[in-house]
Amino acid sequence: ELRKRIKAIMTHAQSFDPKAIVIGCNTIDSLFETYVNTFCQNVFHIVGPTAKESLKDKGSKEIVVLGTHMTIESRSYAKSMILGSGDKNVYGVDCSGLADLIENQENVNKLLDEVLEDVPVKKVKKVILGCTHYSSISKEIQQRFPDSEIVDSSEVAANNMVNYFNRHFLTTNKTNTDEFYTTKDVDNFNAQLKMLKIYNHLIFLFYQIEHQQFSE
Repeated sequence: ELRKRIKAIMTHAQSFDPKAIVIGCNTIDSLFETYVNTFCQNVFHIVGPTAKESLKDKGSKEIVVLGTHMTIESRSYAKSMILGSGDKNVYGVDCSGLADLIENQENVNKLLDEVLEDVPVKKVKKVILGCTHYSSISKEIQQRFPDSEIVDSSEVAANNMVNYFNRHFLTTNKTNTDEFYTTKDVDNFNAQLKMLKIYNHLIFLFYQIEHQQFSE
């Protein structure tokens, strides 16, 4: 079912003849990394670059990955790090339900305490936010890992794309309008943007993609 939806979304994106497609979801990138590459010449991934970023400090051997059930189950981060360095201890923490709490603006402290109960916090040198939702609760996570460096996958993905566009002179000084297509209700999407405090900084055109487009 998820693969069908990914295919429909990527096919829809192709209709715009994009210069690049950014995979801004760790779960999708973990499960369909190779598949999404078939839709565009320039596909910017999120798991590989974030894993690479976490390996920059050679002294950081204990790394925790916080992610959704499917991201952790896929072991995508551990596999990427093994390719880059075989001497890291990677702990995957299944944070099922955390993204929903964030979207609904509910308290996340109880769930965080539960999922991190068995994590050797004092040994951890780096914490990977393996879901882009977690950026909005980075302070709460940092409080639980006071001596660890936070590696935010959303920041890594964004910087990776910007750096590529700058290197290849693909940026423009023109004022553009950002168009957002969402499978959710537009009002719900507006609320999420306001929560992230970026709503007033951009000009948006909203289009809701009807659910039936993703059912075939």
